[in-house]
Amino acid sequence: MSPMPPISREQLGLYLDSIAGTLDKVVMEWSGCETLLHPIRGMNGDLVVGRILQAVSKEQLSTMFCDDVAVHLSLGLIERCNTAQRLQILKAIGPCIFRISSSTNGSWVMQAMINNLDSTEEVERLQRGLKGRVAAMMIGSAPSQVLLACASRMRYHSANNFIFREIA
Repeated sequence: MSPMPPISREQLGLYLDSIAGTLDKVVMEWSGCETLLHPIRGMNGDLVVGRILQAVSKEQLSTMFCDDVAVHLSLGLIERCNTAQRLQILKAIGPCIFRISSSTNGSWVMQAMINNLDSTEEVERLQRGLKGRVAAMMIGSAPSQVLLACASRMRYHSANNFIFREIA
């Protein structure tokens, strides 16, 4: 597979329909990631994001975020998600946020997630996923970068106070 040239929303839908049964495998392959990344960043990115979120299991989503190959697709996915889709992702990966944040690739994805949060519900979901793990996250370089993103990005409404409560 090579990167797709610009195509219409209808053509993209037909293409995604044709690979629907294998989309969960395509997102873990270099050529698949490269093929899907182009339309995610294009005008029809919402269509691709929706299809990926439908096709990928909760477990595979957290694996995808940490994977050397799928990390670029994961970053594009996070950047293109709307609030409801980010919330869906946070619900799916909630129990795995610490593990995801502990890998270099996963920490990049989690930082992108934090930088794109725009609702109180998303912030609360992220806080629940990190509850009881803040002290452990301060030890490693990758997870500490996620905490730093929380501390600097989630300043509104004292959303970053959970960090200080955990270490007090």
